[in-house]
Amino acid sequence: MRLETSREHVAELARLRDPVGAVEELLWNALDADGGCVVVTLERNDLGGVDRVRIQDDGHGMSAEECEEYFRPIGSSWKKRAKGTPVRNRALHGKNGRGRVRAFALGSVVRWTSVSDARQGRRQLVIEADRHSMDEFDIGEPEPADEATGTLFEAFGGDELDVLADERARSSLTAAFATYLEKYSDVRIEYDGRDLDPAAEQLHAGDYLLDAPSSGRNSEPAKLRVVEWRRPVPRALFLCDAEGMSRAHLKPGIQAPGFEFTAHLSWSGFDDIDSEELAFTDWAPDGPLTEMLAAAREHLRTHFRARVDERRREQVAEWQRDGIYPYSADPTDERERAERETFDAVATTVFRHLPKSRRAPPSSGSSTGTR
Repeated sequence: MRLETSREHVAELARLRDPVGAVEELLWNALDADGGCVVVTLERNDLGGVDRVRIQDDGHGMSAEECEEYFRPIGSSWKKRAKGTPVRNRALHGKNGRGRVRAFALGSVVRWTSVSDARQGRRQLVIEADRHSMDEFDIGEPEPADEATGTLFEAFGGDELDVLADERARSSLTAAFATYLEKYSDVRIEYDGRDLDPAAEQLHAGDYLLDAPSSGRNSEPAKLRVVEWRRPVPRALFLCDAEGMSRAHLKPGIQAPGFEFTAHLSWSGFDDIDSEELAFTDWAPDGPLTEMLAAAREHLRTHFRARVDERRREQVAEWQRDGIYPYSADPTDERERAERETFDAVATTVFRHLPKSRRAPPSSGSSTGTR
């Protein structure tokens, strides 16, 4: 089967230098196929490097009849017409039909082995392709099968895949699937031997309701969720549909030193807009989209200003409990108040940026009686 687009376009969509993004797309495909448990296995060579990737799900699989629509068109998908996943009626993520070409970022040869229920009974189907002809997919004849339904994706001959074993890859995927795993608590994603566990990685979260833009016809408010993480993550502002499914992501567009965070903006106004168009919202003309984006970023600034103050108070309270805060009495005038606020701001900022092994209690350096 040949894709309905040029080979050059396929190569551009594949993003061969982004294996983490490819795993993310394939995971979304597995979840959109009603996968309840998806396992990503990184196979290592004798030197410890990653040279193969396997992604197994327990979804409904792909039938021979469905492959025509699943694999041929680029830029469209059956998911655009569906209101939810076929069996569990969960919210759908992918709607542009590009996950299959992203697979080439994981190997020069890719294969899907899928088991599904058909009229004639359970059948297994094998689909293969290679990087030298990325617009062609070899779809085998369906054969009888006894295995459970689901799809096994395999990639062979990959290079520069060691990034997948880095902890930053796990953190990136954890952030990407955080809202989905929170919404569907019965879903499990195992990555390289350990489950993705957003709740364990989250340090703090804040939820906000944003008014609908004054321009445009959509009067529905939007929801903004700001998540702070314990580990470094790629900062992103995810634009999500009303179901909370990510359609595109942008740079946050704000400064928040000392915070590892992602933000998720969910709004029904994003539902019917193509993902590629959403990805260029920063360059869109003035209108409802840009107004909503500006409001979200202003809320982000407000959120982190409040969080900086909160962190400062928490750190000062800890120093006071430990008996190492250099002030013992309340300030008596505006000069002492300003001095106290300046000390708190500078000392807590410096303290946060010091390596833990070098952190020491603040020193007064004064004998005024209040320090």
